[in-house]
Amino acid sequence: TMLGLASAHLGRRLAEDSRARPLWKAIFLLVLSGAAVICASRYYASNLVTWARISLAEGDVAAAKRHLTWALLLNPLSHPAHHWMAWTHIFSRDPRGATELAERAVRIAPLDPNTHFLAGEIATASGRWDMAEESFRKAVEIAPSAQLRFHAYLVEASAGAGKAVEARFRYEQA
Repeated sequence: TMLGLASAHLGRRLAEDSRARPLWKAIFLLVLSGAAVICASRYYASNLVTWARISLAEGDVAAAKRHLTWALLLNPLSHPAHHWMAWTHIFSRDPRGATELAERAVRIAPLDPNTHFLAGEIATASGRWDMAEESFRKAVEIAPSAQLRFHAYLVEASAGAGKAVEARFRYEQA
């Protein structure tokens, strides 16, 4: 719609308008076209993440990886795509690949508590309790009152790492 409005002649017909268009209109059309391409790629990437989740629910890990690979190519900053790709690696028994993806998500968005939570989840699934505890602690520090699951998983990771006193302290703090 915006592209059509920008290219409209505001009451003049194309045949009647023989003058060259101003440069700002051409630039505006290019910017709008670029925005449309970005929006379309983000929309398709979110659809690919949904298809990957369906594939995982059906047990088709290879199809999920294929969908998520394309989703990350179209939108390399997508947290859901990183999240589900990391879990796809866990399901295909590749904890190293899952850990690398979670760490990349943390590097992309270091102030997002959900990326630290993802890293903690992947570390927990890999049996790396100390790393999980550190990731959950960062999530709690960034957003202490956002979600109680951050605290719950921190308590669980502390207990799993054999730190009963720390787990009790974190439980009382929550």
